[in-house]
Amino acid sequence: MGGDLGEVKSVGIIGGGIAGLALAIDLRMLGMEVTLFEKQEYPRHKVCGEYVSAESVPYFKYLGIYNQMKHLPRITNLKVSSPSGKMFTTNMTVGGIGISRYMFDDLLYKRAKEVGVVFVFDTVTDAMDNKVTTASSKNFTFEKVVAA
Repeated sequence: MGGDLGEVKSVGIIGGGIAGLALAIDLRMLGMEVTLFEKQEYPRHKVCGEYVSAESVPYFKYLGIYNQMKHLPRITNLKVSSPSGKMFTTNMTVGGIGISRYMFDDLLYKRAKEVGVVFVFDTVTDAMDNKVTTASSKNFTFEKVVAA
């Protein structure tokens, strides 16, 4: 939750998955100018386990997305079955939240836009020496560039 990047004012983030979106929100909330590069617009369906550990709830609160997650199903049991039909069941101490990747990306994307993250929907073709070039031949320069 937050961190010390010294006097960094501008950050380019390549990759708008869960990590890139969360980082973009976090850095923007710290006052940095953030541009996030993603190939495709949000939201979209992706294969995902649709489970997020409840250990992440404090961070979701910090990012400002937890209020939209409170109503989601809580997962408190783990069931594992074998091909022969044997079943193992146990309680999960921490548990988790059931959320589709589509919804999770959408929550993070909307929050990132709300806090002022700039989005560039284009493929990054080069990233060197804090410079980013996209497939449409646009060039960007930042103090720091992160591949997420």
